Amino acid sequence: MLQLHPIWDPLCGEPRFEKLLASLAPRDSGTKNVLAILFSYQNRREEAVAMRREAVALDPLNVILQGNLASDLRVLDLTPPAAAK
Repeated sequence: MLQLHPIWDPLCGEPRFEKLLASLAPRDSGTKNVLAILFSYQNRREEAVAMRREAVALDPLNVILQGNLASDLRVLDLTPPAAAK
């Protein structure tokens, strides 16, 4: 909520002043930003240890983003299949 200094009280309710205040209000763009952090693992055991490290790494990021970090992260295996011999 916008609170004005009392010196502006006489202008409150004045249509031109209200229009000016409305034009200065922040607008919701409706867009979302996406951040992808890729982690790579050599084996399942390393993956389990690394997942705990990821949680530690992502926690401060969640604080910076004010809790807007996706809580349901999808893990995709993007490793290309080994060539058949």
